[in-house]
Amino acid sequence: MNARVRSRRVLVLVLPLIAALAACEDPPSDPALSVVAYVANEPLYLSDLQRYLESNLLEVETADDLPPETLDEVKSRLLDTMIDERVLLAEAVRRDIEVTDPEIAAYMDMGAAEAPDEAQPQVWREVEARQRLLIQKLQEQVALDQAPPTEDEIEGYAYAHQDELIPPRPLELRALQLGSLEEAQRVHQDIRSRRMTFNEAALAYEASPGQALPQRVSWQTLSEQVRLVLEGLAPGEVSKPIELYGAVYLFQISSWLDDPADRDVELMHRATLALEGERRRQALDALLGELRSRSAVRLKEAALPFRYIPSAS
Repeated sequence: MNARVRSRRVLVLVLPLIAALAACEDPPSDPALSVVAYVANEPLYLSDLQRYLESNLLEVETADDLPPETLDEVKSRLLDTMIDERVLLAEAVRRDIEVTDPEIAAYMDMGAAEAPDEAQPQVWREVEARQRLLIQKLQEQVALDQAPPTEDEIEGYAYAHQDELIPPRPLELRALQLGSLEEAQRVHQDIRSRRMTFNEAALAYEASPGQALPQRVSWQTLSEQVRLVLEGLAPGEVSKPIELYGAVYLFQISSWLDDPADRDVELMHRATLALEGERRRQALDALLGELRSRSAVRLKEAALPFRYIPSAS
């Protein structure tokens, strides 16, 4: 039997194998063998669900201050996710996507599967790893089918989301408070004509201890009024006088803490990744929505070990 036929046979037998293993390990009267849902006419056993919840809940269930309704909702969403994974798994099998034994071994060696549980048979861990790899390969296939974003789309996305993609631009800023607008104008003119430096002005006109010391700030946190007087200034240059909250100030940009050219390159790179990721998610959501509409899902809520709460979305 060649590798492709052997792999296909394993995929087709995944769910029956799970049922057979459960039947072998537990007596027929064991509640773990009860069916909690049917997904595309395939049974989802309570033992499958319990194993899935145990591997995903971690410490959530032990939180003493977590109300039962919250736990029920968390478990309900995990059940929804498990059903989605079963639907995607069936689609991966339908598309003849394959996973090799070496890929499974590498996946488990890298720790991508859960840490081995000595109480869980090795065959279970291999089945779970195979299922996850099949779903991953299906998602990768869907992602590769998406057209890459154009330069115009990347640029438009970058400037529409720049504050989300890259933290606001950092700079070191110095502020010198002066007694009046006239005094501030005179000092500003002396600095521009090189009769005085900003440091000398700070020493001569210090109104409070520590004034004019460099402060690390973010461009976006500055008021619009301050940004307007700083716009276009190079490091070392001093702003025109500005009145703020009843006082008059001169500002000096000590330094920008990043390179504008590097920032633009990084912005476009992050925009590309974000746009590609957004399109992949949209494509996967569309695929899952289509598959769910074609796959009959029937819950047996009375058999669930928690109260199922439907999703609000």
